[in-house]
Amino acid sequence: MSDLTRFEVDQCAVVFLDHTPSLFPVQSIEPLKLENNVIGLAKVARELGMPVVVSSVAPKQALLADPLFQKLADVLFADDLIQRTTFDAFGSEPFRRAVEETGERTAPKKLIMCGLWTETSLLQSVTTARSRRREVAFVEDCSGGVSERSHQVAVDRMTQTGAIPVSWWSLIAELCPDLASERYKKIYPIIQEHAGINLPPHVVPSPTASPSR
Repeated sequence: MSDLTRFEVDQCAVVFLDHTPSLFPVQSIEPLKLENNVIGLAKVARELGMPVVVSSVAPKQALLADPLFQKLADVLFADDLIQRTTFDAFGSEPFRRAVEETGERTAPKKLIMCGLWTETSLLQSVTTARSRRREVAFVEDCSGGVSERSHQVAVDRMTQTGAIPVSWWSLIAELCPDLASERYKKIYPIIQEHAGINLPPHVVPSPTASPSR
């Protein structure tokens, strides 16, 4: 993957894996911070109309009982959740098909991936995506591991495959780099709520009329 890879709205799909911290306890990031970041990313993906794939190895009853997953499902209307049995999401044929359907065969989408745990489902799925020549960014602060050490080792391994580590706010700023754009205006309330950043959209003045002579 080129070091100059950029992630743009129309070229990307977002993948959420196993965001059920009640079943997969996380120690590498504070639970409330994880929830804030994941829901913020989900809201941005929805507002920008980006293709989204949501998948979990957890039983459906457990999913519905998990507070973070409930909020994620509410944001994304995730009735089409893909359940699977493999840590590597690409081991699931429905998951592979869903990812393929996010783009054209001749122009596959770049993947923005996050999940629990970093060292299991996310690591294995990112590694497979890279082996299939997909361009991948993994959202480090929308993911979590059983310890800070195991999370960091997984981050290092994913980076070695050519996947690009990003923070959720850095990613959003890359997806919407123009503060005067309609896209930025749509997601500005989300940025305020979830990133705590106050960068209001710029208003581009209309060209002034030439004075009459």
